[in-house]
Amino acid sequence: MGVGYYEPITQWSRGQYNFANNTEDDLAKITSGTYNVGYRDDDYGNGTGSATAIASGSVNRSGIIERNTDIDFFSFNSGSGTINLNINTVSRHGDLDIIARLYNSSGGVIATSNPAGLNASLSASVSAGTYYLSVDNTGAGNPATDGYSDYASLGSYFVTGSIPVASNGVATFYKDCNYAGTAVSVPAGDYTLSALVSRGIVNDDISSLRVNAGYEVVLYEHDNYGGASITITGDNSCLVGAGWNDRASSIRVRSAASASQTIQAENYSAMLGVQTEVTTDAGGGSNVGWIETNDWMAYNSINFPSTGAYLIEYRVASGGTGGTLSLDLNAGAIVLGQVGIPGTGGWQNWTTVSHTVNVTGGTYNVGVFASAGGWNINWIRITRTGNAAREATPAFEEVGEEPIALFPNPTDDVLNIKLAKSLEGGRVTIYDLTGREVLLGQVKEGQINVSSLRPGIHLVVVQKDRLRHSTRFEKK
Repeated sequence: MGVGYYEPITQWSRGQYNFANNTEDDLAKITSGTYNVGYRDDDYGNGTGSATAIASGSVNRSGIIERNTDIDFFSFNSGSGTINLNINTVSRHGDLDIIARLYNSSGGVIATSNPAGLNASLSASVSAGTYYLSVDNTGAGNPATDGYSDYASLGSYFVTGSIPVASNGVATFYKDCNYAGTAVSVPAGDYTLSALVSRGIVNDDISSLRVNAGYEVVLYEHDNYGGASITITGDNSCLVGAGWNDRASSIRVRSAASASQTIQAENYSAMLGVQTEVTTDAGGGSNVGWIETNDWMAYNSINFPSTGAYLIEYRVASGGTGGTLSLDLNAGAIVLGQVGIPGTGGWQNWTTVSHTVNVTGGTYNVGVFASAGGWNINWIRITRTGNAAREATPAFEEVGEEPIALFPNPTDDVLNIKLAKSLEGGRVTIYDLTGREVLLGQVKEGQINVSSLRPGIHLVVVQKDRLRHSTRFEKK
């Protein structure tokens, strides 16, 4: 192989130069089963279809050309401007001679760099769009006389430089504080961890962000929108202060004015008494039916991204006289309110009813309870409408300890009530299944007289200051 003390490259050969007397394929021999060495695994895809996404902005990437048939491809979204990229091998005793190419979104080559020496650099003025970078190995000159082939042009390389930040998104995420480092701009949408990685955003690697007016970003601690979350409605130069530096694993980007989520009624996490059927409502699918009084559906892990007013809409139908729907959070710990459902003249004659409620931002298990049955439901839509609702059920804090214990249940006349300390002295209101208030007062000596109530299921609501809790009992 010779020595190259005074040369920038030392190349292996398999006897491709003139008068060679040893044509052994050293790479094939080393990587054969005899020595159990093998080639390194390929680190990046070998074409535009399998290209690895990198982010626009400041670029800092590394890779390895493992064998002379390897070629590494990267993809990126660029804004309008100049792309400047340097692709360098190791600084001393490198074997990799680099040829780099820049492609447009159709796969056409728009720039090539293969200068004398081992390194390459690309500079191209481009319009906004999708582009590809390839890093390949090459030889130089005539291997038989004064050059070398790409036979052993192998080794590490480093890609540095800058790509204009794409401006087609509504939110831009930066690797470092003060809008520095790698930047990725995305349109409105939901992004799991895999979706973020495909766009060049690494897990737990966002330190600042810019948000266009009229939009908001929800950062989630875990993949698939799990764990703690924070809603950001404007530019944030450093997430350290909010406790969210390098913490996001999934993201939602949406309109701040009308951030809606639709829950299909049949996708409940748990239920009592209901059934599903094919619906003829717009959009098809299934609806929940056969809803009788005291039936319920629960929908777990529903996120209300920020504190404020929400419009809750229900797509309902009733072939009878209608009924009453009650909405609550966390198995009745927070009662948001009730909505009357009218008769619509048929079990597949659909209409939309709604009410506006205030909710403290967070993730809850949402419950739909049939205070009075006799209706079908197709979907529930939750829309953020503002910072406060003038005519809405107040938002209440959840009681941490067991809030209300009722006994005996069912009861004929006297209902014993044991309240958590945080609820003691609170106002007690009892509603029947139509949502009508039937009794109002305070608990005296741990009891309340319910003998005047009609037989049936009733809802007990205890409220004190900003605390509120509810539970149900049966009057014989």
